[in-house]
Amino acid sequence: AGSAEKVVGEIAALGGTGIPVAVDATEEGSVGEMIQTCLDAFGRIDILVNNVGGGSGIGPVVKLSAATWDQTIAINLRSAFLCSSAAARAMIPRRSGRIITISSISGKLGESLIGPYCAAKFGSIGLMQVMAKELARYGITVNSVCPGYVWTPGWERMAEALRENFSSLADKTSPQIFDARVHSMVPLGRPQTPEDVAAVVAFLASGRARNITGQAINVDGGAVMG
Repeated sequence: AGSAEKVVGEIAALGGTGIPVAVDATEEGSVGEMIQTCLDAFGRIDILVNNVGGGSGIGPVVKLSAATWDQTIAINLRSAFLCSSAAARAMIPRRSGRIITISSISGKLGESLIGPYCAAKFGSIGLMQVMAKELARYGITVNSVCPGYVWTPGWERMAEALRENFSSLADKTSPQIFDARVHSMVPLGRPQTPEDVAAVVAFLASGRARNITGQAINVDGGAVMG
């Protein structure tokens, strides 16, 4: 709630209007209430950005529980399905809209120790491609954005797992592990920032992107090309 209030304050400072809504994006009823709150306040939905992500599934697949798998799939994939389908139903009568899902380069290239996360992000890209085809007749575009190496609490947990599973990293700090991965995997040699990702989202939400749909655009300094 505090984070939402902070964002609303930032929107207001820029001259806009925002409404903080507490929602469980993995529950159909909660998502429906969120959509209705938006419609009641603004009368329409023009843009949906699916930015829910995370999960606890860090470790070799053979050591993961089904509960861990289910939780990570729900957070990353079920949420995208529920929010996208609900928003699309509000967009279809107006025959316009933008749906943008934050996926990951882990949705294009498997990565050790994050099997459920990779599976969910691969799935979200596939889901967005299907919806892009189904919703094109209504003038609705559907795309994914795939961030690369952004320092987040999730990546900090990933670094901890790497340190635990690879003896060569035992004496490295989490930032050192992150920096080494960036320098070994990213041709441009630098990590990505939230602003880098937001710039692509803003473009896809704009009229300039009216002929772009069904795409999964990497923001990763060249780490994954394709």
